[in-house]
Amino acid sequence: MVKVCSPYEVDTKLLSLIHLPVKESRDYYSLADIVANGQSLDGRIINVLAAVRSVGEPKYFTTSDRRKGQRCEVKLFDETEPSFTMTCWDNESILLAQSWMARETVIFASDVRINFNKFQNCMAATVISKTIVTVNPDTPEANILLNYIRESKETNVADEIDSYLKESVNLNTIVDVYTVEQLKVKALKSERKADPFYGILYAYISTLNIDDETTKVVRNRWYYLA
Repeated sequence: MVKVCSPYEVDTKLLSLIHLPVKESRDYYSLADIVANGQSLDGRIINVLAAVRSVGEPKYFTTSDRRKGQRCEVKLFDETEPSFTMTCWDNESILLAQSWMARETVIFASDVRINFNKFQNCMAATVISKTIVTVNPDTPEANILLNYIRESKETNVADEIDSYLKESVNLNTIVDVYTVEQLKVKALKSERKADPFYGILYAYISTLNIDDETTKVVRNRWYYLA
């Protein structure tokens, strides 16, 4: 039975259905399975259960025929894979993604399209018109994943930073120069989504507690360019 209700007439017993996936809770690929199967999954429509690692800012663009659009990249992870990209293109999914909390939200995305991203040389997911995303699904599998991300939230901070740095970043594209004040403001804005940004900072280190774990703050990387 289909019944159209006003917001004031919603049966509260139905609200629990928001957290039930539209597909069988065990019918999904782990992120490692997607990566391992590689291009054999290219173009396939599958289900994914994963935690949200970060949500990027919507990026606006204009096509060659002057149509305006936007896209948003969401980084996912689970017990098997530290980082996996899912791209949202439509306004509804982008708006929904902006409400997800990094390392606190689990999603069951049914009917996402898997493609091999030639630019990033990796597998990636795309939200399409068929996709239905269930946020924090009430299933045994999702609860196990939620417990995993809560337990690893504090202990794996250094590993998370390293895995970010392992991702492909073209150093020639980093041209933005920040003052310390600008860096603090931008970091506060990005804190909720845990979305990394890159820039150049000319500064002196005025205080450094050598008795603390400086590896949490400072990373030295050497790049050799041919």
